[in-house]
Amino acid sequence: MASDNTPDNGLETIGDLLDAFDCSQDGREGWWEDLDGDGYKCGSGPVPITSPTGMELQAWLYEKVGPVLEAGIENLNDVSEDFSLDFRVPNTSHTERFVSDYADVLVLRTFFRMLLASIQIQYASNLDVDFHFLDNLYPDHIVHMEDILYYYDSFLTRIGNYYSLLDDAKRQLASMSDDAMGAIDLLKNRDYGGGVNYLLDLEDLSDSEQMKADLNSFKNSLDGDAEIEIKGLVRSINLSPFFAGLLDIRDFLPDFVKDEPVEGTMDGSFGGMVDPPLELRRITWSNGEISTTASLIGGYGTISLSTGDTVYVYGSSNTGNTGLWEMFSQPRPIFSENYHAGQNWSQSHGDIEGYYYNINTTIDSISETVVTPAGTFENCVQITHNYIYDIDPGTGQQFTQSITRYFKRDVGIVKMVVERPAQTDTAVLINYSVSGDGPVPLVEGNTWTYQWDKWLWWQSGNTETYTVIWAHVFSTDWELY
Repeated sequence: MASDNTPDNGLETIGDLLDAFDCSQDGREGWWEDLDGDGYKCGSGPVPITSPTGMELQAWLYEKVGPVLEAGIENLNDVSEDFSLDFRVPNTSHTERFVSDYADVLVLRTFFRMLLASIQIQYASNLDVDFHFLDNLYPDHIVHMEDILYYYDSFLTRIGNYYSLLDDAKRQLASMSDDAMGAIDLLKNRDYGGGVNYLLDLEDLSDSEQMKADLNSFKNSLDGDAEIEIKGLVRSINLSPFFAGLLDIRDFLPDFVKDEPVEGTMDGSFGGMVDPPLELRRITWSNGEISTTASLIGGYGTISLSTGDTVYVYGSSNTGNTGLWEMFSQPRPIFSENYHAGQNWSQSHGDIEGYYYNINTTIDSISETVVTPAGTFENCVQITHNYIYDIDPGTGQQFTQSITRYFKRDVGIVKMVVERPAQTDTAVLINYSVSGDGPVPLVEGNTWTYQWDKWLWWQSGNTETYTVIWAHVFSTDWELY
């Protein structure tokens, strides 16, 4: 990071970059902390006029960092496959022996190839933005993605010798995949016994065959169609149009309001490269409590749950009969967006109401249409939980039931069917007042009212209203599904 402390005399080293961004020698300890945008831990104020433009930064990466990575790859190419080095950490009190072998070489070369390919890809795109100009648009000196796209209409479009750069990047990524697959084989076959400490210790490779299959599919997708499971769904991926220089990255981006993407505006097929397309969703992770606030069944209760792209119930209390527990009873999770139709998962050896149980959960559909008094809801997720209670393990006596729930994103549960050996109870949504997002939006004051066709065996036509009495958002992010 050393430099001459002069901000505008060229970019050769990281120190020159810090000079240009007004990061003095005294302020360089922990300079990387400023990358999160939380404050000027280096400089004393807004981005200075000497700060590099986006084009100058990408040129620095390509012209200064790229050759270093290329030289590193060439040096690693010369290492023999029988390479092995036994050493102790010098100038320390550590006495443990460490071993480095050819698996470490392949992992390092994989990392170098990935970095070099990313530099080549970014150099093929227009990143020429003026950070000083953008930083001074607003008094708070915050640069927003919306402004970048508005003021720079060619941002992230192809520039220069893009075909050659993208072709080089494709070759690096193909070789990266080969290196990674080779490294997995060597790491998996290591002898981790005898007290040997490997420089790169990856003893748990239980999913190694799936990792290799995914890497091979990715490599194949560089030149044509390949099937890769993404977010629980097998998709057809073909990246060749991008590396042929036929697509601009900008075309894939959603619209933005400041830095918030606008749902429904992103091309989830990425110019036809992904089928079925991905969907960009806002995920709000919240904790909260839902309570029975009106009941003709006669009981009251409260459940504690956590929501995001899954719904977990982690606590409850009931007074008398209430459908709340049935509505949100186990398993954990009762909902997950990380699965697709036909997938399932199981739980066993837990305890519900004093009985050991097994629960098999299946995603029946992600496109159900449900008609209720509260409205018609399309593209609902239908999830069925099949319970087997071991009432008396000694005799094999069991009790079975199933609960099928229909979730509508940004609304909640719109229908539930509970099937017991001699009874079926159905609850449907008849009224709701909801804000927020997610499979069960947790915003204080949200309410859902349900009509039960019967409750157990003796009551029918009862309603209950459930209300969010407390909620806390602890994280918000965006995910592709």
